[in-house]
Amino acid sequence: MLKLSGRTEREEISIRIADGIEKILPFIKREISFAPIFSYIYKKVPLSRRKITEEELNFYLKEAEKHYKEYERLKKELEENPEKRREKRWYVPITYNYRRAQWFMSVKDKFERQKINPKIEIVLHILRLGDIVFVTNPFELYLDYGIQIKARSKAIQTFVVQLTGPGTYLPTARSVKGGGYGSVSPSNIVGPEGGRELVEETLKLIEELFK
Repeated sequence: MLKLSGRTEREEISIRIADGIEKILPFIKREISFAPIFSYIYKKVPLSRRKITEEELNFYLKEAEKHYKEYERLKKELEENPEKRREKRWYVPITYNYRRAQWFMSVKDKFERQKINPKIEIVLHILRLGDIVFVTNPFELYLDYGIQIKARSKAIQTFVVQLTGPGTYLPTARSVKGGGYGSVSPSNIVGPEGGRELVEETLKLIEELFK
């Protein structure tokens, strides 16, 4: 269809958006405010770090050691047999084990940091434009948090904008119990307790904009 229309993908997207606005405009133009309320809050917020136990730490350090040993074995094998580099995707096993070892080792740094400061500071941007609100956070949220914010927001429509900074997954208590890549300690710096704090702080700031 792009070839037939002679448009780029970006042009096609912009035309579809414009068409959607033109289609609905006759029905809403009487309600549109040409001077909508515009307000904005920027705030640094402390959230509880995910608590890592010594038992967890020891488990992940053992996993890191296991993967690092495998990485060293594969590295030595490559050095002794350089022709292996001609094989298709020769780098996958060695890269996987190296990255996995680093991933598991990251828990040690998090464990030490929580002793110094059980909180981590993040930045929130809350922007109101008329009856709608845009809220940001640096995480990749599990679905529950976004739904809670939208359901309890004062705005008619709330846009939750994630990953606006160096964040990680932010799992729920249910997901932590279930396990999975995004729910384990190597994958996050903030856990369910911090997630609840994020929801409440975001809603508090939305409330301020609608006073």
